[in-house]
Amino acid sequence: MDFTKYPLLLCFIFLIFYSCGSSDNNEIQKILLKREAAIEGKDLDLYISCFSHNYKNNDNTAGLDNIKKTFEYNTKTFDSIEIKSSNLNIYLKENNKKADVYQKSKFILKIGDESSKFEAIEKMELENTNGGWKIAKESEVDLFKGFVYGTK
Repeated sequence: MDFTKYPLLLCFIFLIFYSCGSSDNNEIQKILLKREAAIEGKDLDLYISCFSHNYKNNDNTAGLDNIKKTFEYNTKTFDSIEIKSSNLNIYLKENNKKADVYQKSKFILKIGDESSKFEAIEKMELENTNGGWKIAKESEVDLFKGFVYGTK
């Protein structure tokens, strides 16, 4: 079939393929924004709600206890945390059941009168389970280390 003779059909097919991916992309963006709000608000319950039951941390151990420990380590020291993310790249795979997500994040951390800023490229793995996207593997960003070695 010569699609050049049917430009509207070609546009329609393109829109179908684009909308399938963009729906997943929108849902992934929502879970990332929810994660950021949880970190900035130091809301453990909201943070945990972002994770898949198949979650594994970076040393391949699983469970909510690890999520809680990492979250508390990364948040309780700071009086305030602000995150500004940009350059989001989402790579859907395995028939849109999994995604590798990369984003540039700028962290602004404060303890008393001291503040520090640092940037990191975060890589997360997400999976689509029960109709919703959840984090299956979290970023390796260490906020305390970033505060100590970041820029003032």
